[in-house]
Amino acid sequence: MLYKDKYRVESTRLKGWDYASPGWYFVTICTQNQACVLGDVIDGQVELTPAGLIARQCLLRISKASGHVWLDASVVMPNHVHGIFVIEADEPHKMRPQSGLPARPLPNAGSKARLMSDISPQQGSLAAIIRSYKAAVSRRCKKLGIADFAWQGRYYDHIIRDDRELANIRSYITNNPLQWQEDKLYPGNKHW
Repeated sequence: MLYKDKYRVESTRLKGWDYASPGWYFVTICTQNQACVLGDVIDGQVELTPAGLIARQCLLRISKASGHVWLDASVVMPNHVHGIFVIEADEPHKMRPQSGLPARPLPNAGSKARLMSDISPQQGSLAAIIRSYKAAVSRRCKKLGIADFAWQGRYYDHIIRDDRELANIRSYITNNPLQWQEDKLYPGNKHW
């Protein structure tokens, strides 16, 4: 224990929640160092750069790439992306946010192989979906020679628990460009 957890960043994930469970997830993904490489906000509208256009295209393709995941509301901002990702249950597009958290508990780790399997993103989980999205955008940017683009290593997520919360988050996403200068991710605003 060289650093005795001094430099360990605590997970923001809900303990005991299986992130492959059907549900509605609000996600924010930031660019590396929150660099404004995805676009600019002009008169309340986001004008996307080539990297921003790629980020938007890849968001819109999430539903096509996976039969059990679809995107509800989303926005690409200059230095981050917001989206509501829906992992479906057996009845597609009939799910509503639920308040019964946590859903099903994660299995206990036994062997080293099981431990490694448990700490890797489970296929179909929110982490795997976000990892695939970030990789697709990064690959396409690199292929086009967009050298100044990179994602931050982590992302923020929130499990949407009810219809009121869903409506509030949809409104936040829709109005994000209009509120850009008050946003905590706006360059110069450090509300953290």
